[in-house]
This record gives sequence, structure tokens and C-alpha cells, in this order.
Amino acid sequence: MGAILYVLIIMHIFDKLKIEKCLVFAAPFLLMGDLILGKYSVLLLGREFPYILVCNFLFVGIPYFCIGRLIRNGFGQKVKKKVLAIFLIVFSATSLLERFALVSLNVNSARDHYISTTLLAITVFLFTLQCHGSNKTLALIGRKYSTWLYILHPIFITCIGMVAHKVGVYGIYKFIAPIVVYITTLIFLMIVDKIKMAAVIDR
Repeated sequence: MGAILYVLIIMHIFDKLKIEKCLVFAAPFLLMGDLILGKYSVLLLGREFPYILVCNFLFVGIPYFCIGRLIRNGFGQKVKKKVLAIFLIVFSATSLLERFALVSLNVNSARDHYISTTLLAITVFLFTLQCHGSNKTLALIGRKYSTWLYILHPIFITCIGMVAHKVGVYGIYKFIAPIVVYITTLIFLMIVDKIKMAAVIDR
């Protein structure tokens, strides 16, 4: 949450100085820094770096904020939904291939961003925006639960990972962890929402 605050302050300053485009041009290089010092650090540099050095406002926060701003201003929104659906499949597959390759070479560092991760994220954003009118469920999830999904999902990452280890299915779980964590967190939030609504009705 602190990283979001830093990003908002930095973006505000750059906007006031009317040099916000500098950050947009810097975004690809910052993402490259995240890859070099993060997921590909063992392969390229022979060592891992502390998580906080790469998962922060600089290498993740600013680039993704800039991507969000570009999308908000119309970037990529004319790409057809069918094309985006194909991209979703392709970038999901390439993310899994990257993981498989790095694990096979025994150079898979702890960082969670692959080369395909950003491309997949952009595709998900664009696809969801195009579903706004035709899929009310996706729009509702984004509007109602996205903030708490972001805040609470690390708790479920830890808890589900511990359970998967104890049950002995972590080898399978690690390949589908993002989907499982997302769905579990969303179901939890929906249950909490139902309880709150029931409590209000009872009053």
C-alpha cells in the first residue's frame, strides 16, 4: 500500500511539471529492471536479490500505473475481443513455458513476474474493459471487490500454500496457484458481503 502512495505522489509531481511522458517512456526499462533483478536474476546475474529491491514502487508500481493510464486514454481498446481472447491463451501458455524452462534449468528465482506477465496483464485489462457492457458479472467484480482482492490475496497465498504443502499437492497447486487464490479470495469476499447484507436486513 505504501508503494501505491509513492506512485501517486510521484505521478502528481510529474503531472504538475508536465513531464509525465518521461515516466511512460521509462516504464519499459523499469519493467526490464524488474526482470533482470527479479525473475531472471539467477539466470543473468547468478544470484537473487532481496524481494523488496524489485517488488516496489519503482520497478512495478510506476510501470503498471503508466500502463493503466495509457489504457484509460484508449490504448489498445480497439483490438477485437476475439483477438484478445487468443492473446489470453497465448500469454498464459508462454508464462507457463517460462516457468517450466527456468525450473528445468534450476534458475527460477522467487520473484513472480515473467516476461509474459505484463503482456498477459495488459490483455486481461483490455478484455475486461470490453466485457463491461456484455458481462455484468465481471464489471461487478471489478467495481465491488477489486480493492479488497488486492489487499487480502496475500493472506490466501500463504494459507492455501501451507495447506497444499501439508496435503502433499503443492507440486500441482503451484501451477494453478493464481487462479485458486483469486477464486478463493473472491468467494470469501462474497460471503462476507452476504453476511453484511443479512446483518443490515436483520436490523
